[in-house]
Amino acid sequence: SYANKEEVYHEYQLNLIDSYNLKDYKAVVLAVAHKQFKRIEWSDLDSGTVVYDLKGILPRSIVTARL
Repeated sequence: SYANKEEVYHEYQLNLIDSYNLKDYKAVVLAVAHKQFKRIEWSDLDSGTVVYDLKGILPRSIVTARL
């Protein structure tokens, strides 16, 4: 884990998760350019999922929009 779950909850009232399934999400906002996000199997997304790549690290064919 890259962040302490208790500290994140204390500061932001957010609960961090240990794992995820991309098919469970209808929208993804990629707001940081950490290398581990490039290793995600983005092809697992459902065809209707919206992907906003704020840092421009993903191939354009994957993203819905970039800012």
